[in-house]
Amino acid sequence: MISELPDDRLRSYIVNGITPSLSIAVGSKDEELFTFQEGTMSFVQEAPVQRETLFNVGSTTKMFTAALIVKLVEEGEVTLNDLVRRFIPEFPVPQITIGHLLTHTSGLREVKLGWPGLGGIKAYFEALYGRTGWNALPETQFAYYTAGYSILMDVIERITGGTIEAYARASLFDPLGMTRTTYDTASLVNGEFTVPCHKDRPGDESGEFRLATTGDSGLHSTAAELIRFGRLLLNRGIWEGRRIFTEASVDLMFRERTGGRHAFSAIGMMKAANNPHGCFSDLNSPETIGHPGYSGCMLWIDPVYGLTGAVVTNSENLHEDWRNYRTLLALSMKRALH
Repeated sequence: MISELPDDRLRSYIVNGITPSLSIAVGSKDEELFTFQEGTMSFVQEAPVQRETLFNVGSTTKMFTAALIVKLVEEGEVTLNDLVRRFIPEFPVPQITIGHLLTHTSGLREVKLGWPGLGGIKAYFEALYGRTGWNALPETQFAYYTAGYSILMDVIERITGGTIEAYARASLFDPLGMTRTTYDTASLVNGEFTVPCHKDRPGDESGEFRLATTGDSGLHSTAAELIRFGRLLLNRGIWEGRRIFTEASVDLMFRERTGGRHAFSAIGMMKAANNPHGCFSDLNSPETIGHPGYSGCMLWIDPVYGLTGAVVTNSENLHEDWRNYRTLLALSMKRALH
């Protein structure tokens, strides 16, 4: 029998062992419409998650790193057509632009360097910039290149003269009241955050997840705080009477940037007409933007229906089948409009 209660269907992801926890928030431009959070800190830890529990949101981080680049565009510090070498002289490939990295059209091949530990970011970049290979010339194909967003972080930090955390805090997180959201893993307090886990690979889930700050994956946040960014964009860049982004910047964030070939805007994946990335619900409009993360998280913003939502888990199992996102987004929309 199919349950008629949306919360029961959401709860089934925990009951069926797909994820140990699930936190969801959905909002309109005017208000938070509903939240749901249940479950435990991991498949082996029984401590319950709370509304305030921080989750590593994986590649959903990329939406915020990209938004900071757009903020620098707005401030006249960079353009999306600027060559990366303008800001990073040692960058090995002269043809690649900021826009190529944002849309995964740089042609660079993924490198297996792993996430750098605390204090290891300098060596990480030295190794990254020491690689010169690519799969294709820029703009000739879409090839997901996660390290590109850490390169963008390096651009942000070289332009601003500070950390990405400091720039995000001043220009985005504090104005939106995202007081718990952080790039800075060193600031995390044990017991107040979960780590990504996999039920078939139970490792150290004690709460230790001390890695260097990166721009591609590593942001920690909550579902309720993530949708504040979505609500900002639905409000055309205004939050509680204060303008955070210009309307032109918001348009840039929603606009497809690859000539319709790869369904990518300046800050994330787009559903477009045929949902090529496969993570959006059938109910989302083609104008919806968003991004999933390996830890079973996703932020989405649908300007047609005026809704934004975040699915936040600590389950790599959930992320392994993107049909889970499609279903959870549909259930979230139903629950918000119930």
